[in-house]
Amino acid sequence: MNKAIGPRVVHELLNADSALSRLRRAVVRHEASAELKALLPPAIAERLTLVRGDERLEVLAENNAVAQLARFHAPTLEKHAGLPVKVRVCPRLNLESTNANTPAPVLPAEGAASLRDAADGIDDERLAGALRRLAERAETE
Repeated sequence: MNKAIGPRVVHELLNADSALSRLRRAVVRHEASAELKALLPPAIAERLTLVRGDERLEVLAENNAVAQLARFHAPTLEKHAGLPVKVRVCPRLNLESTNANTPAPVLPAEGAASLRDAADGIDDERLAGALRRLAERAETE
């Protein structure tokens, strides 16, 4: 018979310096950042990425205006995270939007027809070609 793995052995595996341990820490940090985002107004939270490190909480804002609002809410985040907060402006970092399983946006069929009509009435062949290529992305049914 195989020896059963007890809770102590599982705990040792999760805390060992291994890939499994790093993955567990990443999950804990992700859950903590979701809890912290809930403290912010939704309009701001969706434009921020929170990265919880061992020494501080990084708040990455998509532009200067959002960063300024995040700085206003930084004391609340510091209080709940128990870490100093560093706010930086960074290009949009949204893990959900970079998912490879997310389908590309599709152009409605009526939009494609409008683009083709516009391309037919344009003298500039490069611009007309670009509009036709864009129209090719239309949904097909």
